[in-house]
Amino acid sequence: MEWFSGKYKKMCEKAERLQQIWIPQDWDYYYRKGDYEDGYSITRVSLKSISEPIEEWKESHTWLPLDIELEERVLRREINSIDNLTLEKYYKYREEVVDEIKNEFKEDEVLRVIALMFAMRYRFKQVWNDEEGEWIRKV
Repeated sequence: MEWFSGKYKKMCEKAERLQQIWIPQDWDYYYRKGDYEDGYSITRVSLKSISEPIEEWKESHTWLPLDIELEERVLRREINSIDNLTLEKYYKYREEVVDEIKNEFKEDEVLRVIALMFAMRYRFKQVWNDEEGEWIRKV
């Protein structure tokens, strides 16, 4: 079972462009919007159990992607369509920010936070603003 901090949950919920492109798949982690409690109280998607249209269901639920899911579903598209420079940039970014965030998140959450920050920065041109608790346009 995966552990998710309230801060990561909020970062994911506020990543509106990421949530818009999310196509729920069986076993994706998600939570009901607005629940920023730390811990393990997370559910996994079971498409068979969703009775309403997916777009309606997504309005009240937030995807909590793991780093590998962000790499495969969000970053790989760019990496495959551009070149290996994006991949190199990602690994360099991981090295640069790990010290900056490792004290804010549990060890098993650090890589997913870095992957989210990278995806938001390079795919959606947004950076996390801790003071406002929002993703803001990268200047």
